[in-house]
Amino acid sequence: MLGRIHRAKLNILDPQLQPMNFRFINPSEKSRICQAINADQEFRLASRLFSKDILLMVGEIQCLIKIRDGAVVEIKHHPTFMNPWSFFLKGSADGWEKFLRPIPPPTYTDLYGAIARQHFELGGDIETAFAHFWALTRMLEIFREFENGTLPAAEAAMPEPCAGEIELVVGKYIYLNIHGVGYRVYYEECGSGIPLICQHTAASDGRLWRHLLNDAAITEKFRVIVPDLPYHGKSLPPQSVEWWKQEYKLTKNFFIDFHVELPRALRLDRPVFMGCSMGGQLAVELAIERPKEFRAVIGLESGLSRARMAPTLDFHDHPRISNEFRMQSMYGKTAPGNPEYYRREIAWSYGQSAPPVAKGDLYYNFIDHNLTGGEASQIDTSRIAVYLMTGEYDWGNSPDQTRILAEQIKGSKFIEMKGLGHFPMAENFLRFKTYLMPVLNEIAASAPTPNR
Repeated sequence: MLGRIHRAKLNILDPQLQPMNFRFINPSEKSRICQAINADQEFRLASRLFSKDILLMVGEIQCLIKIRDGAVVEIKHHPTFMNPWSFFLKGSADGWEKFLRPIPPPTYTDLYGAIARQHFELGGDIETAFAHFWALTRMLEIFREFENGTLPAAEAAMPEPCAGEIELVVGKYIYLNIHGVGYRVYYEECGSGIPLICQHTAASDGRLWRHLLNDAAITEKFRVIVPDLPYHGKSLPPQSVEWWKQEYKLTKNFFIDFHVELPRALRLDRPVFMGCSMGGQLAVELAIERPKEFRAVIGLESGLSRARMAPTLDFHDHPRISNEFRMQSMYGKTAPGNPEYYRREIAWSYGQSAPPVAKGDLYYNFIDHNLTGGEASQIDTSRIAVYLMTGEYDWGNSPDQTRILAEQIKGSKFIEMKGLGHFPMAENFLRFKTYLMPVLNEIAASAPTPNR
């Protein structure tokens, strides 16, 4: 509370941070902002069936945005108690200023992250806000564009392969028995050399690693193996279980045992494990509990705990909140300026997973994974190398949080990846590769006779 009061006093002293200096809240700009929102093709698509009133607050200054049938029909400044609203979004002038910058600082780029980091407050009918999250976030992006005129151009995507080109990636199925249940597990692989198993994020699948699978500089030294965890991608639920009568829940024990059984079944000799998000959390768990099974682990976006996000679990599997919420919230976890196509591709792939899988995976990520008791200090890096790499713009597991984890693991190596977010291998692979290759080269140098 003292921090908020202090910021409010500073805002009063700084004329640049007066609320009326923001164009979206300025009464003289309301007709232009209405036109900009309603003319936006993405907003029109996202706002279908949206008819609500949104209260926006910059400090104590308020405006009401009335949306009917997907169009903004009125912006009312200084509303009274006679003007009801569905939900509100509130931030300080300082918070809005950071959020509306052409390239916002980390933790201010995305609405969901700004709320999670308590830069903004969302209240009222939150269910409705999340049900229309795509429209809401697109409207705020239009505010950012309106505030700045033009935004910096994003990086270009990599050139597409020529028509008729066939990738060297091969997809296969393997049958595993874990905890007495049989699973038909899909995986893709490419290359030869040191086995490198890559684990996808929560509620996603192996497509996130497609650029790495196709990179010749990596596959000439590493046999890259990318599984879809059961219930994800092409790995269907088990045939012997009436899974539709049970709540899906990924546990630490199952996750660990899956990644011990997979290399055993493939007859791999101490592979390298690399995982992102929940896979990054698992990398550390494997180093603690299964150091003999792996020669090295690479944790992307790892941390001690994400328990603070546990109250949001139900929103990830809610009958009145569609996959659009997850798509847009994952888009917001990517870093600004990276190729727009790849950022959208990540969001698209998230829209294809079953809602129960999102909540079930996050059970592990938010609840079952917890290293706040000093467990990571048990890791002996003379037995298993530990690398921790986190994107600058990841508000979920920020670089500062990963650094705290790394400080508990004597001999581990921490790398902050500038210009990357929560999905470094997918949102900008070429930039990610500049950080990854020195790590892989170091691992390769320590293994003169790799398994083939």
